[in-house]
Amino acid sequence: MKKYRLIVLLIGSLLCLFALLALSGCKKDEIVITEYKIKYETDGNGAITGEATQTVVEGKDCSAVTAIPNAGYRFVEWSDGITTPERLDKNITADKTVTAQFERLNYTLSYAASEGGYLIGTSNQTVNYGESGESVTAVPNVGYRFVSWSDGITTPERLDKNITADKTVTAQFERLNYTLSYAAGEGGYLIGTSNQTVSYGESGESVTAVPNVGYRFVSWSDGIETPERQDKNITADKTVTAQFERLNYTLSYAAGEGGYLIGTSNQTVSYGESGESVTAVPNVGYRFVSWSDGIETPERQDKNITADKTVTAQFEKITYSVRYQTDGNGRIEGKNNQTVSYNESGESVTAVPYEGYRFVSWSDGITTPERLDKNITADKTVTAQFERLNYTLSYAAGEGGY
Repeated sequence: MKKYRLIVLLIGSLLCLFALLALSGCKKDEIVITEYKIKYETDGNGAITGEATQTVVEGKDCSAVTAIPNAGYRFVEWSDGITTPERLDKNITADKTVTAQFERLNYTLSYAASEGGYLIGTSNQTVNYGESGESVTAVPNVGYRFVSWSDGITTPERLDKNITADKTVTAQFERLNYTLSYAAGEGGYLIGTSNQTVSYGESGESVTAVPNVGYRFVSWSDGIETPERQDKNITADKTVTAQFERLNYTLSYAAGEGGYLIGTSNQTVSYGESGESVTAVPNVGYRFVSWSDGIETPERQDKNITADKTVTAQFEKITYSVRYQTDGNGRIEGKNNQTVSYNESGESVTAVPYEGYRFVSWSDGITTPERLDKNITADKTVTAQFERLNYTLSYAAGEGGY
């Protein structure tokens, strides 16, 4: 506006000068002033700062103007080829109309996938200022998971809106990791790493279940029956426990011929513990000899059991000594010293007197020289008793003498 006022003042001064010259008669010729109209316009996507329409005396300069783009546009050039948004036209010699030309701002959206995944959607997009891009989705490969975009967005699908600048982002993935947890139940322990972190599809470290003394390994809680294991091709968390059980042993007691047992004959006893007492009892006519493992007491209680045990109580028939003898005046036909089992019979014997003797009886009252002792239940010693044969001599005197 200052320049415009100056031009007006200048024109006024010139007019006054011409008037004075005319009045003074210094110059008789008429002075002609030529003016030009200068217009600055836009293509509608911006504005002009400064006087958009100016009237300029020939040979004079315009006042400066500037082309200002609207939001989302940028200045390209003036229609007469000037490429700076600010211009100052000088030495005007003709009318002029020029247009400031603008173009819409475009931005680039660049999407990339890091190792472990890929994108669904257009990875490189050109988007006008203030508009929205197209949706893209980050998809993890098998064994990976989506973490976030490099600008902090945590959803795998994104649609960037109201774009006002270029944008380059990367979908970030990480390998899936799983936890292998191994534990030992009562009665054992583990050799190896009990808590392991393993990437998808890889293998864990070997672990071994070891039973304590008196226990045995049964199986892992997931059914694996070998104490050593190495889990491979891991695709999920896993928690398993090694299962143990107390070693149990069988105590088997039996009675041989001639007796029976008091107590439990078949016992199940845990490692290191004691069985129940059992007693070997002989039948009538038998006696206990020993157990088959050498123990000589009929009652036994096996302790600190570390193995199966099978033993038999051994009995034998009671025997008795049956002796036949004489008082010296005869002899025994048959076995005079006999060993006879309980309740059985001995062998037959006969007491035979020497010459001049006769059998009287046995010392136990039996009066027959031959005997067979039966149902023996005790030792027996009997003596055959004889007596001297006596004869009678009878003398008589006939008549007439003595």
